[in-house]
Amino acid sequence: MNKLISNYLFNSIYQLLILILPFITMPYVSRALGPEGIGINAYSFSIIQIFILFAVLGIPLYGNKEIATVKNSGVNNISKQFWSIYVIQVVSSIIISVAYFLFVYFYIDEMRIIYYLQWIMLFAAMLDISWLLIGLEELKKAVLRNMIIKLLSVVLIFSFIKDENDLVNYILIISLSNLIGQLAIWTQAAKYIKKVKINKKLIKAHCKPMMLVFVPQAIIQLYIILDRVILGTMSTEIEVAYYDQALKIVKVTLGLITSISTVMLPRIASEYAGGNLDKIKSYNTLVLKIVVFLTLPMVLGLATISLGFTTWFFGSGYDKVGVLILILSPIIFFIGLSNVFGMQILLPTNQQKKMIFSVSAAAVLSLSLNIILINYFASIATAFATLIAEFTVTCIQFVFLYKYLNVRDMMRNISKYGSVSILMGGILLIVGNLFDNSMYLTFMQIIIGIILYLGVLFLFKDKLIWDVILKLKRGKR
Repeated sequence: MNKLISNYLFNSIYQLLILILPFITMPYVSRALGPEGIGINAYSFSIIQIFILFAVLGIPLYGNKEIATVKNSGVNNISKQFWSIYVIQVVSSIIISVAYFLFVYFYIDEMRIIYYLQWIMLFAAMLDISWLLIGLEELKKAVLRNMIIKLLSVVLIFSFIKDENDLVNYILIISLSNLIGQLAIWTQAAKYIKKVKINKKLIKAHCKPMMLVFVPQAIIQLYIILDRVILGTMSTEIEVAYYDQALKIVKVTLGLITSISTVMLPRIASEYAGGNLDKIKSYNTLVLKIVVFLTLPMVLGLATISLGFTTWFFGSGYDKVGVLILILSPIIFFIGLSNVFGMQILLPTNQQKKMIFSVSAAAVLSLSLNIILINYFASIATAFATLIAEFTVTCIQFVFLYKYLNVRDMMRNISKYGSVSILMGGILLIVGNLFDNSMYLTFMQIIIGIILYLGVLFLFKDKLIWDVILKLKRGKR
């Protein structure tokens, strides 16, 4: 359990760093590049993401799960499993890279250099073997090295990005820092694997189960990525910038939540392989409570501060982002639950077909709403479609897993943490109306919200809060 907590903390710190560093640079970059530059980057990046999706074939999740099942069987078995999966990643990445260059050559007429530079992200994805370390539950050194690289990229952004003419430099900095980060992981991974003869039969054996993991991931990512592509095609790149910036702010809060699933997936896969179903159920009950505890105040807090926060954070020309954040904020709760349902129950226990159905229904709904509404409401339509899609995924997966969940306990937690979150949100609204919008007001609201939320739960002797306090006291002793 200590290693599990350690891995979660390090992965949470890394995921938060990945999300918070852009959060730090966003006010500067949004002013330097302007809405049009931000939109061009977001649109071109969403296109390369589609190609990356088909290049890696869901291997980050599949490889994580498969390595976890053999992590205690020796270096030789781990190496065989690793290389048989990684060779698929390399071959598919090369094929997709060729397809990408052909696409840019024949279909992109303007600013081709932007799209060619974005390919570096695909090359970095080909080298990505973080799934090996996650599956082995060995994250510490890799995380620390990548943190240094990410911090260096921030320094470069503030040094070399000055105005809208520096868009190429911005894309180059982001792409190369990602590439160097992946190379750094190889230096850490070398001690866990060795050269072995690649078994063609083992490679073929991975193909079908890999596709079962890839399909739901592909569907999820497609409707997340395609919304920006459709928005940019049917509306303007400036509208893409508004939506992209709003989504980035929402994703900052999601770092803590997705880290839980990333760390828990290999542990649950390992327990499932050992037939420890009671252990899996106890993990899921605890994690579900933590997710509800974290996400509900995040939703209410973000929704409350969104309009005032946008005014000072992004500068002039980005007022619409605040409205989009307000619409998108509930997805924090829905994605939190669906991560537990999908990534911690359905996927590690080989119930991929149910997961595929849920995300397929959401994808069809999302794409349909986008196509119908974008001409009338632009980025507002895209935000609304995303909200409906995430709600749909969560509801369908809940129905599938109803008998596997402690529903009474879950609803009790939603009621308890939801009530305190609503109280917190109401007080933050009052505070917001008493002062002018500014950075200081936003930070004051965040601090008040945290103190109020935790303080009320502490007074009512919430078990989760008191368990943490008791463990901290024992740790000091």
